[in-house]
Amino acid sequence: MSTTRRFRPAGVWAMPGICRRPSRPPTDSGQVTQVPTDRTVAPGDEVALVAAAEGTPQPTVSWSVSPDGGQTWTKIADATKNTYAFTARATQDGYRYRAEFTNAAGTTRTTPVTLTVETSGGGPTPTTPPTPPAPSGTKTVTGTDGQKLTVTPVNDLATENQTLKVTGSGYDERKGVYVALCVDNGPGELPTPCVGGVDMTGGSHSSA
Repeated sequence: MSTTRRFRPAGVWAMPGICRRPSRPPTDSGQVTQVPTDRTVAPGDEVALVAAAEGTPQPTVSWSVSPDGGQTWTKIADATKNTYAFTARATQDGYRYRAEFTNAAGTTRTTPVTLTVETSGGGPTPTTPPTPPAPSGTKTVTGTDGQKLTVTPVNDLATENQTLKVTGSGYDERKGVYVALCVDNGPGELPTPCVGGVDMTGGSHSSA
């Protein structure tokens, strides 16, 4: 006699427990603990700007400079330490600097500081005044009887030691040419003050 046995598959049991993901260390972009300050120096002076920050992980530092009052910023090559030191130049007057601290959480920046570079006179670095334009131009006018008078130059005249060339034709050579010089005050305005004048008799034998 044969006996047939049937077996019921055993159930799959899971032991109760807690599944946890690997923990990650907390991060923050950093908190500035030391800030640089504005500096006023003379050309050739050594400048040292110092900044520090704390964060998780510890942030790295870089320095940036702005030559246009903070409108644009450029990272300074090899400036990757908490202290950025350099020799001041006159052309750096008004430059702004800031430190940037960066880690996996982001970037934190210090408030920009300003470098003032003064000359030996104690004031701001002077700017070169613009060069005034050279006197130029020629003007010719015609009188009621056909006389012609030409003056060179007529534009941008110097206020002192200015030389003018005056030529004419159609005049009574016994009387000569007499010139009055006036300040041109613009269209519709009376030219004044004036120097010189006209000798209608020719008795002075000289021009104004």
